[in-house]
Amino acid sequence: MTLWQKVTRIITREVLTEGRVRTTPEGLSQHFKGLPATCIAIEVGTHSLWVKRLLSEWGHEVIVASSRAVQLIAASKRKSDQVDAEMLARIARADPKLLSPIQHRDHDTYASLLFSRRRRETETR
Repeated sequence: MTLWQKVTRIITREVLTEGRVRTTPEGLSQHFKGLPATCIAIEVGTHSLWVKRLLSEWGHEVIVASSRAVQLIAASKRKSDQVDAEMLARIARADPKLLSPIQHRDHDTYASLLFSRRRRETETR
């Protein structure tokens, strides 16, 4: 299943571009690969690990916003994907620390965690 993400580019204090991007390697490549290195803020979630890795490979600084920071956006009275994307971009532009950035574990750590969980599930049966 292909998902779409709303994106907002902000230079200084003005919105430069807004749009939708397919959450696939091809979709991200079409939108971000040719851009000069920039700061990109994304919400933590299912795709954030590989999206961050891909965007970083293209020279972008990627901030993965913690779920607590995203809750601040979610609690907003003005709700839409576009408003959320703009808010995330504005917070990243003003002070990225407000997003309480998270660092994903590396691939080997995820594999070890998965192995441990499976072993515990097997032992409890």
